[in-house]
Amino acid sequence: SEIVNVDQLIKDKFSGVPDSYRQNLEQRVAAGRATKVQGVGQVLSTDGSSAILLEGKLNGLDVALKTYKNPLTFNGGPSIESEWKHYLEYFQREIKRGEMMSKILGPDGMAPKVFGEVDLGSGGNPTFAMEKIIGKSLEELTSAEVRALISDNTIRQVEAAYKKLNAAGLGGGDSPQVMILTQDQVINGVPRRAGDAVFMDPGGLTENRSIWRSPADLVKQMNFYRDQARNAGDV
Repeated sequence: SEIVNVDQLIKDKFSGVPDSYRQNLEQRVAAGRATKVQGVGQVLSTDGSSAILLEGKLNGLDVALKTYKNPLTFNGGPSIESEWKHYLEYFQREIKRGEMMSKILGPDGMAPKVFGEVDLGSGGNPTFAMEKIIGKSLEELTSAEVRALISDNTIRQVEAAYKKLNAAGLGGGDSPQVMILTQDQVINGVPRRAGDAVFMDPGGLTENRSIWRSPADLVKQMNFYRDQARNAGDV
């Protein structure tokens, strides 16, 4: 695979945030209200519509760093401060929703621990840190991986966790996203097995029930991927 210079990538494509945000973040780091990461490793994913996922070190822990992309602009030029306003509001909302999801589902190991906003350094865009999940989204799994990893128990986990979120007053249309662990891992202090499910991407969680998908919708989605994998070749 292509070797990526992560520091250069951040400077070139993920450093468009207004100076006022950087100055405020640096003040909060100095006051102990935010943490600066000790190192940034490889790119874990570039597939997100609003962010990329990087590997990092935070207080000696291996973490995942979700770094927001620059907002899209109508003229294709540099993003201006007003265009960042909505992005920064969504960024703070995603952190809060992630913390809520972790509190609700963390005792079951169904959501990663969220460490909050961090300073990426190098003038990097808004970033928050969370536990690193060793797994793949449903879309990333090959048919062979679906057959090997997704069981009836996996689907029961997803249904039960989403019902628990709903009972706590949260749901979403396309949030949270389902990740499938590809190896055994401890999530939020709970031992989990390869093939277990974990919820990610909580930014779209809302109290507005009118846009929630149902637990049955999630089960249908999981079964769709299983049915496709059964009918596919050995890939």
